[in-house]
Parts: sequence; structure tokens; C-alpha cells
Amino acid sequence: MGEKRYLYLNIVLSIIIFFLAFQLVNIQLPKPIIPRSLEISYKADINLDTNIVLNEAFIYKVNKEGKYRMLYRYWKIPLFFNYSRGKREGEIVIKNISYNGQNYYVKDYNGRVYLYFDDGISFQLVKTKAYNNEIGLIDPNYFDRSTYILNYTAILIPPIDKDSRYAHLNLKLVDKHQPYKEVYIRIRDPGQRIIEISPHFSCKIERKGDSFFIESSSPKNGLIEIEMLLDASKPLIGVEKNIPNVYDRFISSNKGLSFLLFLKKLSLSLSKIGLLILFLFPFFLIFLYYRYGKEKQVVVPENISFVPRRRKPWLVNMVFHRDAKKTDINALNATLLDLYRRKIIDIQPYKVNRLLGSSQEVKIRILRGNNLLDEYEKKVLDFIKKYSINGFFDTREVKKMKNQLELRKCFEQIYSYTNKPLLNEFIENKARRYLTIISVASLLLGVFILFFSSISIYGFKMIESGSLCILSFALWLSSTISLCLPYQVFGRWRNDFYREKLEWDSFARFLKSLTTMDKKVIQDISIWKEWLVYGTALGVGKEVEKALKNLNIDIDELRVYPALYISMRGVSATLNSSRSHGGGFGAGGGFGGGGAGGR
Repeated sequence: MGEKRYLYLNIVLSIIIFFLAFQLVNIQLPKPIIPRSLEISYKADINLDTNIVLNEAFIYKVNKEGKYRMLYRYWKIPLFFNYSRGKREGEIVIKNISYNGQNYYVKDYNGRVYLYFDDGISFQLVKTKAYNNEIGLIDPNYFDRSTYILNYTAILIPPIDKDSRYAHLNLKLVDKHQPYKEVYIRIRDPGQRIIEISPHFSCKIERKGDSFFIESSSPKNGLIEIEMLLDASKPLIGVEKNIPNVYDRFISSNKGLSFLLFLKKLSLSLSKIGLLILFLFPFFLIFLYYRYGKEKQVVVPENISFVPRRRKPWLVNMVFHRDAKKTDINALNATLLDLYRRKIIDIQPYKVNRLLGSSQEVKIRILRGNNLLDEYEKKVLDFIKKYSINGFFDTREVKKMKNQLELRKCFEQIYSYTNKPLLNEFIENKARRYLTIISVASLLLGVFILFFSSISIYGFKMIESGSLCILSFALWLSSTISLCLPYQVFGRWRNDFYREKLEWDSFARFLKSLTTMDKKVIQDISIWKEWLVYGTALGVGKEVEKALKNLNIDIDELRVYPALYISMRGVSATLNSSRSHGGGFGAGGGFGGGGAGGR
């Protein structure tokens, strides 16, 4: 595969990763993602005047007919309709419902159902479908496309923690709900009870006169909770509990909350920046290629009939054959042929008769050592020596060996050999440094965010970190794919090695065409031996073998090559197949909860 094809493939994969990350981030980002069939807006008016009076309005915009029969709001606390069980425990008492011409229902804490009017069907729907502690609008014939408003007034009787000076109130209005397009909350404080107020969600808060005004929106299941420090000398009706150090507890539970809310807003901004970086990453790859990878135009013949340069066959395979990265099985076979040609090893092919036919195997024996052997050749001989039996490395016996795991590891050292310092002598890879920095940095950032978002110290979970994790890992994946490509894609050949690379390609094309050559053209047997070795390294050994047979040229290597080719690939396949296969303080601890939706 050519460099540009690798580049195009990398760009396509990066674009796919961007779109996948974009979709996932849209799910994770803390913004309301409104279902097309139903949009909900939320308004609340809280009056702190002896009684805590809550007026809630849910505006349901139904955009799809025939889907919803119940538009509801449920609580996670005991709810009663027009009666109270007293102040022993926290509860909410519905006092008035504005139904705006629609039939409303209430299903209280005890499962009792109240309807504005009972048509028979509605009662059964509420009895079987509604949660306890639920209030809502109902139309058994399904709601038409329109806007519907559920508006009611209730008395809240929450837990209130207090000491001699301060009181503490934590109201969790909703935490399990469909997305809210708009959130408007007004807290009236005519008695000047509020000393400190701390919303546990991202919002805009403003004080005007005796009221606090809060504006926001909420994603699915977003927490809408408000914690307040009050003046204990101006009591509210609730379930009081005397505890010491209310002020210190309030400050401690909200310690760093403003900073966390700032981090939450910052995470939104960083998510948008991250999306932009991920969007621009394919263009960055193009820049790297043209700046550090694109080669100058070099012209070489289409076919050349000489060995471009005398190099070890395994090096030709690793550097100039296909991807300049590591060797493959052809490097091992070419090296064994070369060592056989140089009389360093002896290879004896033989056949094994089986029920389903015969198979070809080889026995390899080391004849002598050689101080001129390079690192790879020494590894090959060490491997043969280590797994020889009675002086012979027998491919048939190797396949039967029990210590397959150790054997596979040793085999991979010569099967997939790489030498980065040596590769760097041929190819300059400045671009890989930038890609490595991006890959490592994005991975560390993703792991850091993932770890700290999994803990809940000081409400850290309030930070919406899912989008940042997704973007970090997406950028890591894109950059890592780039690093897995062959060196020459984002690297540039040093000196005149690019010309040599093209010459080796031309030589490989020539070897493929040998079957059309006249025997009289090449009479030197040593040249044919050399061609078979380099042809094997370049992945065209079978073509050279075929040409030798067609031209009736007899060399020792031709007797060895077919069995060597088949048996070593059999060893590789065998080894690869052996692989193992209450009124609490802090965010989320408030009185209330629940949410609204449609069914």
C-alpha cells in the first residue's frame, strides 16, 4: 500500500472517530437534549414565610400525537392531597391544582387515586401506570399536538437542621427526569431568613429585593437542588432536628462548590475546544505529511535487473519491502536461504505422509559459526540451536513441543523483528514525535479525568467529565492509529534512500516477470541464487521459484526453497494458533427529588 493510501485511510478513520465522538459527546454534554416528541420547561416559586409554599408549573409541549396519555410529575418523598399526617416526617401536601381544562390526577403516598373527573379508563391508567407520590394530567385518548400546563400549589414540610444560631434547609426539586428546556426558579424571602444560598447546579442567580431568581436548563436526570443557610431565630414549619455546628457543616459541605461549578463550566468550554481539535486533526495529518513525509520526485526505471545494493536480506525486508517497520516470515526464510547459500547451515527437506496427504518439513543443522554474522542472523541461529534435538531443528518436532508459549515468544523475536535505531538511520521521523506527544498527553488526560470523576470528594461528580473523557480517548485513538502506520508515511527517507526504495520496488517487479525471460540471457547460476534470496525477502520468492522451474535451471536452493517456505509458514501458523484466548448536607442530599416526563 502506498504512502498516500495509508494517509487517506488514516484521514478517513480520524473523520469516523470524530463523528462517533461527536455523537457520544452530544449525549454526555450537560445541556438539555430535548426529545422531539416532548419538550418540558420547569418553573418554581418557593415562598419562605412560616410555611414553605411551593408553586410549580410544568409546561409540556407535545410534538407527536398518539404517544402520551399521562404528563406527570412525581416526588421521592411522601405526597398527600389536601391532608397532612403531621410534622413527624418530611412530606409534601398538595393544596391546589390548576388543570386548565384538562383532567388531572393525584396518586398519593398510600397509593390512593384522586381524579378531577373519573371516566373509568383514567382511574385504571393511574392505578396501574402512575408512581406513588405522583401528580399529572391525563387523557386516555392521547394528547394532541399542543402545549399543556400542570400548575399546582403545595406545602413542603422538609427536615430542617438547626442549632441556636443557624438553620439548614436543602431542597432537591428534581433529579430523575426528562430534559428540561428551560428552568426558572424564584425564591421569595420576605422575612430575610436566608443568610447563604448554594444552588447545586450550573445556573445564573440574581437577587432582587427579597427574592432570588435562578435561570438554567437541565439535561436528562440533571440535579436541581438548592441548599440554604437560614437564621434560626426566624423559624419555618418543618421537621426540626437539633445538631451542633450547622454553620460549619454548611460551609464544609459546600467547600469548593463554587470552584466545582466553575470547573463544570470550564469542562463545557474544553469539550467544545476538544471537538474543534478532533475536527481539525485530519487537517493536521495532512500538514504533517506534506511537511515531514512527502518525498521529492525521483525517477527510476520501471524494472531493473540488478540488485540495487548488497544488503542483508532481512534488512531489505524490514526497510524496503512494503512497510518500513518490522520483518515478516519472508525475512526469516530469506535469511535461512542466505545462510544455506553461505554454507553456515544445512537444510534437509523431507515429506511426511498423512491420512489426508503428505506435508513438507525441513531439518536444519548448524554447520559452523561466523563472527561476521549480524544481530538478526545470530538471533536466528540461537533460535535454531535452542530448539534443536540431537543437533537438528526439525519443523515437525517443533510443532509438537509442549512449551508453546515460550516457543512463540522466541519465534516472534525473529518473525517480527524490528530495530528502531536502524530504521531511524534510513527514515527521519520528526512527525512521530508530535504524534507521540499528542497520544501520550491525551491518554494521560483521559485517565486523569476518568479517575477523578469516579470519586465524590467535595461533590466532584457534579463535574460533567464524560465528554472530556470521550474526546481525550478519541484523540488518543486517532493519534495512535497514525503511530501504527509504517514509518515512511509521516517520515522522510534520509540521503538517497528513497531512490533505493524505488529501485528495490523496481527489482521486485522485474523478478515477477522472470517467467517471460529467455534462459540464455542469464547463465550465471550465482545470480539466480542471489535473486531467489532477495526475491524471498521482497515477497516474490514463489515467482522466482516458478521461473527457475520453467527455465529448467537447477540450483541447490530450488530443492530447499519449497519445503522451507511451506514448513516455516506451518510453524508460524501453529504457534499463532496456540495463543490463549434526609435533609443531608451537600450536593444530592436534599429533601425531595423526582422529576417530570410523559408516558
